[in-house]
Amino acid sequence: MPEIIIFFLLFVLPVIFWPFGPILFETPKVLIAEILIEALIISYFLPNTKDILKVLPKKQVLTILGIFLLSLIDLVLFPGTTTFLGNAFRLQGTFLLWNLLAFSLISGAIPLPKRFRWLTLSLFGLLALLAWLVGGNGEGRIIGSLGEPNSLAGVVIYLWPLVFLKVPRKRLTRLVGLLITITIILFSGSRSALIAFMIQFMFMILSQKFIRSYLFAALFALLLLATSLILPFAAPKLIYESRAEVWQTALASGFEQPLLGHGFGNIEQSLHQTSLRLGNNIQYQYVDSSHNIFLDFWVEGGLIGLGLFCYLLFNVFQDLIKRQSIIQLTMMLGLLTVLSFNPVSVCILIAFWWLICQYR
Repeated sequence: MPEIIIFFLLFVLPVIFWPFGPILFETPKVLIAEILIEALIISYFLPNTKDILKVLPKKQVLTILGIFLLSLIDLVLFPGTTTFLGNAFRLQGTFLLWNLLAFSLISGAIPLPKRFRWLTLSLFGLLALLAWLVGGNGEGRIIGSLGEPNSLAGVVIYLWPLVFLKVPRKRLTRLVGLLITITIILFSGSRSALIAFMIQFMFMILSQKFIRSYLFAALFALLLLATSLILPFAAPKLIYESRAEVWQTALASGFEQPLLGHGFGNIEQSLHQTSLRLGNNIQYQYVDSSHNIFLDFWVEGGLIGLGLFCYLLFNVFQDLIKRQSIIQLTMMLGLLTVLSFNPVSVCILIAFWWLICQYR
């Protein structure tokens, strides 16, 4: 049962949405995810806590516990209307963070059954079918069952390496997987997903065909990711929806509470208050994310939160490179790229935190 729940959260949740009323896409996903994770905590994690913590990498476990303690302190020191549950659109507050942290620990001790490989391919095709059936947004970008183009493309970014590398290796399977991936990325108009796909593909080629060094290939991919962060500043300046301006506001906001941050779940209020002081255009927009996971941790958790998060990623990459886990490395590089440019769906956050403890 635990492995079925984890599989559902990773691969079935992206295709679930409520086609009626005002809460079509993200809200049902978050509520279902929290219910299932709570069920996992009660039925599996609590009775086996000691056993689970013994088999997981100690550095990851301690860092995750550190993030939990920081969020608990921030919850007490900086309470607000969105601190615990988040806003009504994303529900990404402290409570969801706690669930994701617990899910990371639980899923790291439970390998996915091999019999789910072909089902993964089927769900990948269903995601593409729903993208065609649901149609696009006002800009003509497809949104599928995620309700947002970048989130749809972000889910494809973590699914396609599984289809390409883990599903039994037939050329037709790989070709279909690649065609679905490229089609969804192009029709979603997600530039961040396109960058992520290119970084993933470059990593796979370098690590498998040419230099055959996972360390060098991963470092090169991370360098490409870091270089790509210049793109928003090189693009024509927009009055509204300027990612560069959001990043600048988030950076300044973090310096107002540099040690502990403003509290997890409080990012939209902190960005708005900072934009008022800076006098920029963010004050006239509804911005509930810094559009970059590192800046999110900087604003919400300060130096301690950002430090814990970076240390966690360092250990994750170190373990995956040591074990030469090409699938997990490819997925992590893609997800980290998407998370460096966008606010994302809970589906992408679940996949990201699942990878944190996937050291096998």
